[in-house]
Amino acid sequence: MSNSQFFYNVINILNILFLFLYLISMLIERTYIKRNLSRICKLSFDNESYFTKIDLGNYMVLSFLPIVIQIGFLREKIILKRKVVFPNPPILFSSINDEKMDTFFKKYKSWLYISNLKWIFGFSWFFIIGVINLYLK
Repeated sequence: MSNSQFFYNVINILNILFLFLYLISMLIERTYIKRNLSRICKLSFDNESYFTKIDLGNYMVLSFLPIVIQIGFLREKIILKRKVVFPNPPILFSSINDEKMDTFFKKYKSWLYISNLKWIFGFSWFFIIGVINLYLK
């Protein structure tokens, strides 16, 4: 087997692996959200029955919550060194304040880790697809 075939085979195996890991982490995150739906809705929207079930749209909205909170925390507290992280919260999650952000970091660490792994696997998968496309040209 030549070097080019070896590289191509390794990239294809990594592509399948990262896609599989992304789908598994997405499934784990979805079951976590489904199990804790009322508490997550209370945290996000101040209403426990905001979402009554998890369909694709509701999952997409709630799966972005950890990213929104982390980016807000990183931008306001670490980069800009402000005392208040969410003086003007995002429209979608308008009820999030600093107290809820602290609650999120304390009580929902497993969701935070699952979500971060999901995003890492997803971006890695897209990167591998990009490498394959560049290599094939």
